[in-house]
Amino acid sequence: MDMPIIETVESLLAKIPPDLQALIERMNEGGVSDIIPIDENLFSQIPADLIEIIKHMNESGTTYENQLLQIPPALVFLINQMNESMRSSTPEPAHTPPLTPMSEESVTQYDVFGRTNALTLRYVAQPDETIGYVDFTSLYPHVMSSSCYPMGHPKIIHRDFDLPQNYFGLIKATVYPPRGLFIPVLPYKGPQGKLFFPLCRTCSENNNQEKPCDHSDQERALTGVWVTPEFSKALDKGYRVAKIFEVWNFSMKSDTLFKEYIKTFLRCKQMASSYPASVTDQESKDKYIRDYHDTEGILLDPDRIEVNKTKRNVSKLYLNSLWGKLSQRCNMLRSSIIKDPEEFLEFVFSDQYEISHFSFLSQDIALVQWRHNKKWVLPPGNVNVFLAAFTTAYCRLQLYALMEQLQRRVLYRDTDSVVYVSKQGDWTPHLATIWVV
Repeated sequence: MDMPIIETVESLLAKIPPDLQALIERMNEGGVSDIIPIDENLFSQIPADLIEIIKHMNESGTTYENQLLQIPPALVFLINQMNESMRSSTPEPAHTPPLTPMSEESVTQYDVFGRTNALTLRYVAQPDETIGYVDFTSLYPHVMSSSCYPMGHPKIIHRDFDLPQNYFGLIKATVYPPRGLFIPVLPYKGPQGKLFFPLCRTCSENNNQEKPCDHSDQERALTGVWVTPEFSKALDKGYRVAKIFEVWNFSMKSDTLFKEYIKTFLRCKQMASSYPASVTDQESKDKYIRDYHDTEGILLDPDRIEVNKTKRNVSKLYLNSLWGKLSQRCNMLRSSIIKDPEEFLEFVFSDQYEISHFSFLSQDIALVQWRHNKKWVLPPGNVNVFLAAFTTAYCRLQLYALMEQLQRRVLYRDTDSVVYVSKQGDWTPHLATIWVV
């Protein structure tokens, strides 16, 4: 797309009035709570050529780091917001209910899991090519021990929004994906609950896999709930914010929330796995223990390093199942054995329960399978949708960082693994020598 840019970016920025420049500076510093609402007068103060430059960069999927270094991020955000607010056809979902992270439905709505699909159904390696397969060992425990998690109570925000990058929590928004991005960032759940990673809502919902996409921004727009680290990555890759509906922002955070738990069971698992096959003499054993301590911060006990499959499996179970408990549905189907006729009638006719099945085991005993009615609010128990959603998002970002390097060489991906093709001299993922599968 050829764009006649008469003046340089620097001269265009210099044309912005001082009051608007002050506004942009306050936005970059995070102080936007008292900023005037976005309106047409504000929009008219920005040079039209500058708006076109940013629009062109957004549509081409160019990242801000490479192409927009001279343009303040707050100005990019402001232009995107105003540009969409001035369009009468800006899509707004007919119904945008508030976020309800503690509800039963939120577990499946906000906590999206891994991305699994084949980018190439069949590939025959050429004589100068090899097909590689890499896997993150214990990906979920790894991100839980090293990533930053929200803590405390969130502040719920419905207006006067800051830059999305300044939030830490959940954000509900409508975004316009870039065109031409080979590996999309944001997950999107269609009307039937199917998970996509699309650049066009309409194409994904219509299962368009053959025709080039010619839909408008409104037809391509995605509305959903995302965790802010993943949302920020999407903005870096060229996604544009059309509208923000709601933010749950946490001022408290911690990167050690699960660290000691993970270390405890990782240590048990590693010692129960014995030494790697290449470690045979005392010198290499000592080096293995030192290297593992330097890499993971865990000191192994040489007297307890021996094969113990049972202990290893139990430790691995504790490591891998923790995050799942955080997103487990609390209103599971239950079974009750009932002998009292009055109690049986209470179950069957009460609006507190949904009866899935009942049968009479004898003349005096009934088996009832039930769950609580959805209208009843249940204690969350072990469930914490925020922590679960952050965990799965961090895992997707780890996978994305790998695919971002490989790009079109990726043949298949599955939550924590990638199959890719490479030629001599191509970049390949670094393989660690410490972890034991």
